Amino acid sequence: MKRFPEVPRFIVIQLFKDFGGDEKKDLNFKVPPEFHADYKTFAVQCDVPMSEILYRSFQFYRMAMNWTR
Repeated sequence: MKRFPEVPRFIVIQLFKDFGGDEKKDLNFKVPPEFHADYKTFAVQCDVPMSEILYRSFQFYRMAMNWTR
């Protein structure tokens, strides 16, 4: 199993706290098996759901896009 660099616990908690409500809608798309395995491993190592990583990644991507405009 691929090991990612250790992330300080307080950073993980800060990044992944209190996002989204109880209502959820399915989002289905295909990714390469290697990407899925790395993504899932990262989520397990950070002790957060895969969906939270997706939410936060999208937030950071949007912020980066706004920063460069």
